Amino acid sequence: MKKTRLSFGCDSNCVYVKDYEPDSRYCFKAGHLPFYCVNQHAPIVSSFSISEGEEELIQTNSFQNETGILELKVPPHKDYTESVFLLHQDSNTVMLKTNNTCQLSDLHEDISVSEMAANYEANEKRRIADSDKVTSFMLKSREARYGSLKRKELIPDVQYRCKDTSLVKTMMFWSMKQNLRSTTEEKLSF
Repeated sequence: MKKTRLSFGCDSNCVYVKDYEPDSRYCFKAGHLPFYCVNQHAPIVSSFSISEGEEELIQTNSFQNETGILELKVPPHKDYTESVFLLHQDSNTVMLKTNNTCQLSDLHEDISVSEMAANYEANEKRRIADSDKVTSFMLKSREARYGSLKRKELIPDVQYRCKDTSLVKTMMFWSMKQNLRSTTEEKLSF
C-alpha cells in the first residue's frame, strides 16, 4: 500500500524533494513554528526593457502580495551600480540601495504600491521607448544615520537588505521637468 501525505500527518499538500536525493519526499506537520509552501506565496514578477542611448537595460520587479512589498532592480549601467528599490505602503517606506548605501525615505502620499505593482505586471516584457519616457527629478537631503537600535525598528526586508551597509534617512522631493524651475524658486533654497 502506498503511503499518502495524510497517512504521515502532513498538514498541507506541499511535498518537498532534496536536490541531492531526487527520490526523496518530505512534508511538514503541525509544530510550534509556522510553515507555508513557497509557491503559494511566490511574488508576482515582471520585467521590462529600457533603452538608454546605446544600452539596453532590463528592470525586474517583484511584488509580494502577502507583505505588500514591491522590489525594483535596475542593473548596473553607464557609471551606475545596481540599484534596488523597495517600497512598502503599510510602513510608509521607500528604500534605495545603491553604491553600498541604503537610503530610506517616506513614501509619497500619492503613491499606491499595489497599483504600481499591478501596472508593472500589466506592462510585462514591454520595451520602454524614448517617446514613452517622462523626465522627472528627485532631490534628496540626508537627515540622519541609522544606528543599531533604529535599524531594529525597520521592516525585516529593509533590515536584511541593509545589514552590511550604511543606512541614512533622507527626505525626498520629486518634480517633473517642467515644474522644476518654479518649484525650486518657490520652495527650495540652496
